[in-house]
Amino acid sequence: MNSGPGKGPLARRALLPLLAAALLVPLAACTTDRGAGRDTGRGDDGRPRTGTVRVLASSELSDMETLLEKAREATGITVRPTWAGTLDAVERLASGKADGAFDAVWLSSNDYL
Repeated sequence: MNSGPGKGPLARRALLPLLAAALLVPLAACTTDRGAGRDTGRGDDGRPRTGTVRVLASSELSDMETLLEKAREATGITVRPTWAGTLDAVERLASGKADGAFDAVWLSSNDYL
């Protein structure tokens, strides 16, 4: 028996559609050709692809990769994260280096924005 709120399989199943909706639905059509050809360090060129959302994400959230895969299976939309430390990601955003390279930003904290 689960003793606290937000624990167990039911809570995880409830989180999946919420995460998919929050990340994927509003961004599915946001990809542009700006920033094409950039190396992401993941064996691809970083180019926009139909059905893929390019996300600059805090490395502290990398344990969510399994959930992102489940969201892909459920929706057909791939989240392609580029993991970076939160401060590095904020610096990339502030300097403009992230412009056109990502469709979304997913940071573990908004303290630095």
